[in-house]
Amino acid sequence: MSSKSETIWSIQYLRALAALGVIVFHSLSDTGDDFEFGAIGIHLFFVISGFLMWSTTCLNTADVRRFAVSRIKRIVPIYWIATLLTVLLNGWFPGYLYQASSDPTHVLTSLFFIPHSGIEGGVFPVLYQGWTLQYEMFFYALFAFCLLFGLRQRLVVLTLIIGSLSLLGLLFPKSPNPLIATYTDPICMEFLAGAWAAKFCSGRTAAPWIGAGILVSGLAGLWLGYRFEGSLGNLSWLVTATAASSIVSGSVLLERQDMVPHWSWLKYGGEASYSLYIFQEFGFFIASRFTDDWPILAKAATLCVFAVAFGIVMFACVERPIQRRFSRRVSA
Repeated sequence: MSSKSETIWSIQYLRALAALGVIVFHSLSDTGDDFEFGAIGIHLFFVISGFLMWSTTCLNTADVRRFAVSRIKRIVPIYWIATLLTVLLNGWFPGYLYQASSDPTHVLTSLFFIPHSGIEGGVFPVLYQGWTLQYEMFFYALFAFCLLFGLRQRLVVLTLIIGSLSLLGLLFPKSPNPLIATYTDPICMEFLAGAWAAKFCSGRTAAPWIGAGILVSGLAGLWLGYRFEGSLGNLSWLVTATAASSIVSGSVLLERQDMVPHWSWLKYGGEASYSLYIFQEFGFFIASRFTDDWPILAKAATLCVFAVAFGIVMFACVERPIQRRFSRRVSA
């Protein structure tokens, strides 16, 4: 698989901000002061995933096996660690973690990214924020299949598959089958939008005002999509997919005009975003031991600090060493 190793700073910034938005959202859940707009970080994550998958495989030498192995190495070890930690913590403090369970079937389907009914409703694995990874792994499987085609056909095939499944989800919504409900969810269009954004940006430069205009329109669209989600109904996915892909495209185009500063600390946050997202509940758990009676904002701020700190520690001490070990094996 050919890949482009250069850092896209703007993408890392967006990943960091998306992770932080989700953490803030979760820190305020069930308080009456929910920061629901923070949940849009999920849409950015999905679009960025599609963007990066196309960007790193947009040469004819793309290798299906290497792509699949690289995705498994990137996603699975950390997710399995977080899932097993969730099972352990649930054994010590039953009921504290939302959707957590020690049931063997529930644990096994969670570990292998098989969509299934959560113990408290919905389609959730043991580590509840892992629901997004069920979509991620499905997208990776579809993308790996599309790599079997020539470069000109790949994105067309991907569009036909995801478009057809999403159309089925729109025509026959709310399937009781977790697999069908997940794989026909129109939210998958966000991965596709990211891939098309990458194709749009590939080798393209634009005047700063164009990149800024695309970025601002994307931000406005994401806010409007959130604000009027109820009114948009089934079309909300189209607004969020278009808006999030505009944010990513505009940011990348601005970076190519040297309009994006290089902030190492924010880039590091983007690199650590997976651990920040996956391990946030453990930081919340530690902080909750002594913040139960605190004012809402003070409690939420402390929860966020502990969640970020725990995620950074797991990234530095677990995720990064694992990825470096895999890299040494490949180079050897």
